[in-house]
Parts: sequence; C-alpha cells; structure tokens
Amino acid sequence: MSNNTGEGFGWGLARVDLHALILTCSRLHAILQPELEAALTDTELGRDVFVKAVEAGKLHTVAKLLAPPHLINPNLRLRHSYEYDTPLHIAAKTGRRDIAALLLEAGADVSAQFTSYEYQPLHLAAFCKHLEMMKLLLEHGAPVDSLFRSRDGPHSQTALHYACEYVETGHLLLDYGADLEHPHQHGTPLRWAAYGYCLEPSPRTRDTVLFPLKRGADPAPTLSGNILCDIIPIQPRVPSSELDKNLIAALLAHGVSRDTAMEDILLRLSTLAKRARYTESEYLAAVTEILDEAEKAIPSVLAELRDSRNL
Repeated sequence: MSNNTGEGFGWGLARVDLHALILTCSRLHAILQPELEAALTDTELGRDVFVKAVEAGKLHTVAKLLAPPHLINPNLRLRHSYEYDTPLHIAAKTGRRDIAALLLEAGADVSAQFTSYEYQPLHLAAFCKHLEMMKLLLEHGAPVDSLFRSRDGPHSQTALHYACEYVETGHLLLDYGADLEHPHQHGTPLRWAAYGYCLEPSPRTRDTVLFPLKRGADPAPTLSGNILCDIIPIQPRVPSSELDKNLIAALLAHGVSRDTAMEDILLRLSTLAKRARYTESEYLAAVTEILDEAEKAIPSVLAELRDSRNL
C-alpha cells in the first residue's frame, strides 16, 4: 500500500488530498463560527436552539448558551410547547438532573408554574418518579406543599399525592416536611394510595398504603368504610388473599371502622352481590369472614409495621 494514499481506510483519497480537505474544513469553521455565535446570540434562533438542546439533553450546548456571550434566559417561556412552560419543566419531566442543575445555577425559577394546570417542576418530577431530580429541586427550595390544578377540581393536589404511589419518593417529600394530611377531592395522600390499590392490587400498591400509616397518617377522618369495602375484592374470596387481609388488618388497626364499612355494605348490598354474582346472604357471609380474618391478623400486621419503623 502506498504511503500517500488512504486505500487501507477505504477512502480513495491521497493523504495529501485528505490533509488539504481537513485544512479547508478548519478554515471554514474559523470563518463561520463567529457568524454562528452571533446568530445564536440573536434572540430567536438562540432560544430555539436552547430549547431543543434541553429537550435532547445536550449538556454542553445548554451550558454554552447559558454562558456569555449568549446568556439565554433560563426562565424563558416556551412558545411552541403545550405541555411544559419553562426549560426546568422539561428537565424535571425527562429526569435530566445535570441539565436541571445548570438551569438552577443560572437562575431558573424552581417554583415556575405551568400555565394550564400550574404544575411546578417538583410536581412533574414526582409524577415521573425521578427521585434524584426531586432531591435537587427540594435542595434548591422547591415548595414541598405547593398545589396544582387537577382535571377534577382547582388547586387540590400536592406532589405527595403523586409520590405516595411510590414509597421512596413519598418518604423524600415527608422528610422535607410535606403535609401528610393535605386533602384533595379524593382525600388525603393515604386515601389516594388506597385508591391506587383498589385499581391495581399488588405488593407495591399495598406498600404504598402501608407507608403513610408507618409515617403516622391518620386514616380515621379520611378513609371511610366506603374505601374499606372497596378494598374488599369484587368477588370476595374466603380465605382472602394475604395482600387483602393484611391491608384490611392495617386499616382496621389504625382506626378505620368495621361497623362503618358494614353499614356501607348493607346500603349497597343488592348491587354488590349482583356484581359479584352472589346471593346477598352469600356476599354478606363472605365479607364478614374476610373482616374476621383481618381482625385476627391485626397483631402480626402491627408487629410488622413496628419492625419496619425500626429498620
């Protein structure tokens, strides 16, 4: 192979030609770079590139555009986006902690609100389960109990309502002083977690109900017998599953009234029995036995809760 060719590399160019091409590219870069820098400093193009860089997680580009001479405003409002209002909202949603740290260092507003539902970055990070992002935002002063609009009503939920669906994020917010008893239209965070269990019974959703109880949540004013009978399966099984039994035992042990639950069941007995394809007497007998099982399990469930608090 000739020393002057790049045939070994599959190029078909003499080395001298390749060297000339590299020099030409370097000269073009030197000529065009100042024009590009000037164009980026000019507001509109710089903002558009900045937003795209945040969305794509291009850390170097974001850092460059936040620094002189560009000094892009980290709190700019996104004109072409329905979902997010500031670059920090984008970073919170995508979980890019490094991007968020740059934005915050440059002066991004940690409590900036999304225009439609007034989501703050912490709300989005909690919704997306980005634990490290939540830590960063809280360290920079994100208001832990700020409210956002839900589709069902105004200013009713906090980040904890979302975070209670995942134990780690819930613990983090409580460590920063979140209000465990803040109500919204579906109840407190504990009530919200119990509702999640009703929709998807599993060890994970069971634990999200137990964790607020471990942290001292008061179920009595927020969890009526109604939610207790919702936790009972549509077709009550005897013996009941360990998941259902232990959860019902924990709720009973922490103040949910069996009597109130039975009153509610009796009011809806015809509908509940029909839905379960039981006679009314069969349904009532099955529910009674499930509650009896749960009451017998209370001592062991309380012991488990005490042990977990001491871990």
